[in-house]
Amino acid sequence: MDFLAHFDPRTKREQSVKAHLTAVRDLAYMYGESLNISHITGLAGWLHDAGKYSDAFQRYLRSQMGEGAHARAGTVNHAFAGAQLLRVYTENSLLLGLIANPIMAHHNSSGPFDYMDPTTLRPVYYDKLNSHPKSYDLTDISDRFFTDFSISDFRSYVAQAERELNDCKDLNPNQAFYLRFVASCLVDADHLETAAFMSDIKAAYTGSQDMDQWLNDFYQINEKAVIDQELTDAQNTDPAFRQLNELRHNMSNRAFTLGNSTVGLYSMSIPTGGGKTFASLRFALASAKSNHLHHIIYVVPFTTVIEQNAEAIRDRLGLAENSSKVLEYHSAIADQPGSYLWRYAKETWDAPLIMTTQVAYLDALYGKGSKNLRHMHRLVNSAIIYDEVQSLPLRLTEMNNDAVGWLTNSAHSTVLLCTATQPALSSQYLGSKLALPNEIVSDVKYFEAAFARTEIVDETSDIWDISKLISAVCNALSVNSSVLVVLNTKAAVKAAYTAFKQQDNSGQIGAFILSTNLVAAHRREIISKQIKPAIQAARDGGRKVVVFSTPLIEAGVDLSFAVGFRSLTGLPSIIQTAGRVNRNAEEPKATVYVFRLSGKVENTVMLPEITKGAAITSILIHAGNPLMTQETVKKYFEMVYRERRDLAYPVKSKRLNFTLRSLLQWNGNRRPNDQAIQVYMRTNNTDDSALPLYTAQETVANLFQVIDSATTPIIVHWAGHNDAMINGILNSDTSEEQRCLLLREAQQYTVQLWDDPSRNGDKYQDILIHDTKSDLWILRPEYYDDESGMEID
Repeated sequence: MDFLAHFDPRTKREQSVKAHLTAVRDLAYMYGESLNISHITGLAGWLHDAGKYSDAFQRYLRSQMGEGAHARAGTVNHAFAGAQLLRVYTENSLLLGLIANPIMAHHNSSGPFDYMDPTTLRPVYYDKLNSHPKSYDLTDISDRFFTDFSISDFRSYVAQAERELNDCKDLNPNQAFYLRFVASCLVDADHLETAAFMSDIKAAYTGSQDMDQWLNDFYQINEKAVIDQELTDAQNTDPAFRQLNELRHNMSNRAFTLGNSTVGLYSMSIPTGGGKTFASLRFALASAKSNHLHHIIYVVPFTTVIEQNAEAIRDRLGLAENSSKVLEYHSAIADQPGSYLWRYAKETWDAPLIMTTQVAYLDALYGKGSKNLRHMHRLVNSAIIYDEVQSLPLRLTEMNNDAVGWLTNSAHSTVLLCTATQPALSSQYLGSKLALPNEIVSDVKYFEAAFARTEIVDETSDIWDISKLISAVCNALSVNSSVLVVLNTKAAVKAAYTAFKQQDNSGQIGAFILSTNLVAAHRREIISKQIKPAIQAARDGGRKVVVFSTPLIEAGVDLSFAVGFRSLTGLPSIIQTAGRVNRNAEEPKATVYVFRLSGKVENTVMLPEITKGAAITSILIHAGNPLMTQETVKKYFEMVYRERRDLAYPVKSKRLNFTLRSLLQWNGNRRPNDQAIQVYMRTNNTDDSALPLYTAQETVANLFQVIDSATTPIIVHWAGHNDAMINGILNSDTSEEQRCLLLREAQQYTVQLWDDPSRNGDKYQDILIHDTKSDLWILRPEYYDDESGMEID
């Protein structure tokens, strides 16, 4: 009989198990080349669906083809057989653990299983490997597998995988990253190949030669653009402008020089306004060309920064807006619908330039869900530009350090930590600290002085209420053309904006509000089409401008105000606000006022990082430290790290207290997951000789959250702007392919709601529409304001 892996009920096409295993093996092999373990990843692909040779699975699949109902979906275990078959052909328990776990877990939404569960103290992986599912007989599986494939070829392939493993000298301390890499290659290859069959298209994989060629072409285009820009700038006779651009060109040249060095860890402590976007692009392209890297991955804190950077880079490289060579991955909407077309089109990071969020990057390393797991292997052999790295949530500091250390030391990747406020990631107070990076800005103090365009004035001795803030803003507007006000919460921003609008009845001042209650497309339109031209008009003598914003304006927003106000917070945010003031040196010096806002207006009790950061900033201010220097920023982070005890993501369970980091990484002489292993050995009166691998990947994935909050993505119906998109999503006749495209478009019309409508449906009955096809929520247009965005209490 023909053993089938897939059947397409629409077209009645069939795919054999042999064809599927061969295709996934070869694709996983290509993915594994980036870490030099291609036979290891290839073996995972070759064996992952060997269980489909069972009679039970064939009966199940054929029942879906109308030949009788013998099994229900999900009742046939086809994932364990390949792992158990591999055990017959290798005595290397490390190799077995590295491949068998991803095979057994390739349909597990949380990724590889725990070798030892730190809460139940069960050896999960070993129990599963030693289980005896009733759905297959391993002898039958082996006979049928080796009818389709040569046993001598298979033995040779296993031997090559064992040799690759022997060459992985750092496997033991980094077993969590190697395991996730193998699982990532397998799941990405399996989903891509399956999606290709079900979509009746050829699985598209961009080979390393194509990536090399594309990135080399971009390198040539960019170098020409650098020369053209220098010639254009040389024609400007304004002294301040010439000085600023000379400094930016200097920075770009330094980036280019170090980009031509070997892969490793680099930092760019570039002052705000120093031309960071293009300097980092030049660094990454030079590094990709010199080191044959396959991807350039931009990691940024906000989706607005993705859009702005992607647009600037496409413009620079002469690429069309819809070019597949620049992938914008926002991850604001869940992986819906679960169709093969959606997975194929959306979830594989197969592009030379990838622009993504900090959340998506960290989820690729540690998060649950196949869409996150699939991305991880793309981080290897890549140039990673980590923009605004200071915005990393503190409890993830040490886990991120572990990942960056592995990527730069073992995975042939270059990581550039890019910010005006470098965190002290080599601090003695960190349990996992990075080696000192190679700094692109060789003379930080010189560049700080050269880019010094603002001074910070301390107004924190008194507590301001809304009326005092508005009075100070009005006074500043009486002598300045534009004012920026940045507050810590959306509620405070809305209150200040409303109070100002009520006071300014003359219409002589243009007032704007920016917050994450506005969808990204709306924010982008307000910034580019309203605020930016309004600031320029005000500078030329037109109507004055004031903007009230949450911290979202502090990263990647190219605006230049005459004066700024910043509610007390962590020092990096204050400096980032200052970067939106006098950005292009329009004046010799501008002022940013730091003040303390009343807790009744700005409640930060549930925002501990802001509260603690503000306290440390206050200490530095009162000690007389010059705030706009990298030296003071280092002091700030050293104080933060010294006082915090949650930098390794602590978790409490009923049985054990642990950190997520301790489940994956060595800590001194303690192995990963050591606490659970010790208890297990005492309880079972045994030793750990049977535990060559011991991480708890599944527990980490289930508990890991980049943003520690219960939010739900809401698609906004913004009347007059995305009517067709909303109607298409809600139309039951919309094809799956078109629905995928509409949901991709919906990324820029999404806000986060601090609630779960599925649990509180009555509350939102008249406010939200539930699209059952995609399991997403849509905000009715009457609850979206053209000025302030979503209006839900």
